[in-house]
Amino acid sequence: MNDPEPYRLLLTLENATEEELKFGIPADRLKIEFGPQHKRQPHPEDQLEERWEQECSANPRIFDGSKFRLHSIAWAGDRSSVSICLGLTGYKEYL
Repeated sequence: MNDPEPYRLLLTLENATEEELKFGIPADRLKIEFGPQHKRQPHPEDQLEERWEQECSANPRIFDGSKFRLHSIAWAGDRSSVSICLGLTGYKEYL
């Protein structure tokens, strides 16, 4: 199979029809929303920077890098499309 993309995203939506489960949702019915409102929300007790500095000191080969964060996926409005909400995060936030 010659797909234009090197991957497929496999997710199961609540209340999907048998046809949707069997054949998937066409790309023209996907709505992608990307923005800072979908990023990880910091917690007051995180101490993220302190933990990151400790990890970097212990392992100098560790690095931070950008990753997408899946915030939500749901039917949009009248089920005419699927809304996928993404934010930006990094490896540092997954310590």
